[in-house]
Amino acid sequence: MKSLNSKRIGIVSWDFRDAKGGLGRAFQDIAQTVGVVSVFAPSEGHLVFTKKWGGHFLFSFLLQWKISAWIRKNALDTVIIPVGPGGIFLLRILKNVRVCSVVYHTYDQQMRLVPGQWWKRIFVPFEKRTFAFSDAILTYSPVSRDLLKTYYKQPAERIHLLPQLLDLHGWKSDSAITKEEYLCICVSRLEERKGILVLLQAWVKVSKSLPRARLLIVGDGVLRSKVDRQIQKLGDSVRRISRLTYKDLQKQVKRSSVAVYPSYLEGFGLAVAEAMLAGTPVIVSKVDGHTSLIENNRTGVFFQSGNSEELAETIIDVLRDPERQMHLAEAAQEDIEKRFERHAAKEALKTVISAG
Repeated sequence: MKSLNSKRIGIVSWDFRDAKGGLGRAFQDIAQTVGVVSVFAPSEGHLVFTKKWGGHFLFSFLLQWKISAWIRKNALDTVIIPVGPGGIFLLRILKNVRVCSVVYHTYDQQMRLVPGQWWKRIFVPFEKRTFAFSDAILTYSPVSRDLLKTYYKQPAERIHLLPQLLDLHGWKSDSAITKEEYLCICVSRLEERKGILVLLQAWVKVSKSLPRARLLIVGDGVLRSKVDRQIQKLGDSVRRISRLTYKDLQKQVKRSSVAVYPSYLEGFGLAVAEAMLAGTPVIVSKVDGHTSLIENNRTGVFFQSGNSEELAETIIDVLRDPERQMHLAEAAQEDIEKRFERHAAKEALKTVISAG
């Protein structure tokens, strides 16, 4: 077996430099942990026109004619690729190189669980083909791991459940930062899967019951115009920021009273885990990704995904109870620190990547 240091590792990624969401962030952590020789991405000059024409689907299909030459040029023996929604497709076997696929959640989950996403079933066969061509499949979600075994029929020995690499030091709550009473925050891309419109529906009732309550949404995406129209109707109690620097985001989450994540589906729930580390109590939808992170009423509070009435009542109840907020935050932070110790997570990742 080769040592990790002797391997020449490459990454193929659609959004490596401008990381979006958990999977993009995970790939940056992977690159820093294992070391990479080369990155194949539009931002590196590879198939750069696909950023405008066709997105990561066109990037995936054109990749098949470019990837072998890239592998030979960089003398790679390991290639790491993102799979599933937001990832890429591998349509043929890559010879003389080990392929490690990383998946948060799958197209099958998206088409079943997200309203209006049934049409994504057309990508499932391409996704299955990619998994079949992989030597190892890495996932951060127990639900996704089980689905890979059952629905996607992947051998258990090829599937590796890894702990997420979390910035424990940067996100840990800071006693110097004062909580802003009645402030809720939601850090999310503006897309159907994230359930942001459900949160805005719930906020109508929240703002009537608690006139002092404020909601800050941090994120951007395809639903931006629709979300902004709804925010205008809600008045001054809601505002949206497209983006914050990493440090400013940490400060904003830390000073919030409650963090809300209304997704229909999550692969892992990175933003949730970070809020828990920040000492901010979380209210989350009871869905894949969140259920492996949260113990209801101890480290967070669940509501039924898509149920704006239940979400509103839950937000109101938690905002009205500072003592409950404190207990939730303390238990969550302690739990996350124990489960996601960074050194252990790095060593587990190195072991999987260096195998073979």
